[in-house]
Order: sequence, then C-alpha cells, then structure tokens
Amino acid sequence: MTAIAAAAGTPTVLNGHPVIRTSAHESCATVMVDRGSDNPHRFVVATWAPILGNTWSWGHYCADLVEANKEFAAAEKRNAHR
Repeated sequence: MTAIAAAAGTPTVLNGHPVIRTSAHESCATVMVDRGSDNPHRFVVATWAPILGNTWSWGHYCADLVEANKEFAAAEKRNAHR
C-alpha cells in the first residue's frame, strides 16, 4: 500500500483482488486492481469511495499493464474533479 492509499484509507484488497496502484482525491480514489494472470482482463482501473466498502465503481477492464496505466492516468484526471 502506498502512503497516499494509507492516508486516504483506501483498502489494499477490493472484491478479493489486490489494489496495486492508488491516487487519493478529495472525495474518492482512483485504484488499479490486479485480478491475476489467468484472467483475460487482468487489470481493472476504477473509482473507490468509502461508501462503496470492499468494491469499486466505474471499472475499466484492461488486458495488460500498458493499457491499464493509460486508463489510470485518464481516470485520475476525471476523479480529481469529483
């Protein structure tokens, strides 16, 4: 867990999958989850807020880390305005 994730209280696991990247915002966090190498859409980039508990919303499912990092950057910009 990153220092930002710890400060925001972002879980280290969502829907049973490890959170591998986090960016905290005023009312939510952008998260990247690794669903495992046996999954065709291994990475999920999504929005998390405390009200959601142990799940995410607005998930974008990505096949590889390059795609996931691009989606994370876009989601991070969107969430910064929430």
